Amino acid sequence: MISQNNSDFNSILDAAENGNAVAQYDLCCMYMGGKKVDKDYSMAFKWCSKAAEQGHADAQLLLGAFYFQGKAVDRDRREAIKWFKKSAEQGQVRGQFLTGIAYFGGSVIEKDHDEATRWFLKAAEQDHAKSQYYLGLIYSDKDCREAAKWFTRAAEQGNKDAIKLISEVASLSATSVTE
Repeated sequence: MISQNNSDFNSILDAAENGNAVAQYDLCCMYMGGKKVDKDYSMAFKWCSKAAEQGHADAQLLLGAFYFQGKAVDRDRREAIKWFKKSAEQGQVRGQFLTGIAYFGGSVIEKDHDEATRWFLKAAEQDHAKSQYYLGLIYSDKDCREAAKWFTRAAEQGNKDAIKLISEVASLSATSVTE
């Protein structure tokens, strides 16, 4: 392992201490992965929080994950969703997906399929396969063509759930035609 006295580490640390959000996020990742420093989730959380507070979208997503998993901080799913949504609002595709999941499931915040649809759509338009699959689920009760469109797009990207669902539908269609 490279020592913390390494000049690369020191230059990143200096920038982070001077408020550079990118450097703060880089330090977070270094501490998370044990790159050039010993793995330290508390330090990762510290630097991630600083970057997230400054609006760094990837740091906001990661901070949400810290809260969701209870890593280096007490588990707090509401706080996690708050940070996922902040990253989503900046176009972070995984943040959009996770915000959609929060509204779709409704176990932590109130279930709202309109909001779930809005966030899944933002991610799906960036070719996020899981969001496309969830859009298919949402539309399956309302608009079969729209559901098929999203299931197909997800399947084309290798989403196993969408592939399985499409093959089951095709099998049922073939069976009903031959009967």
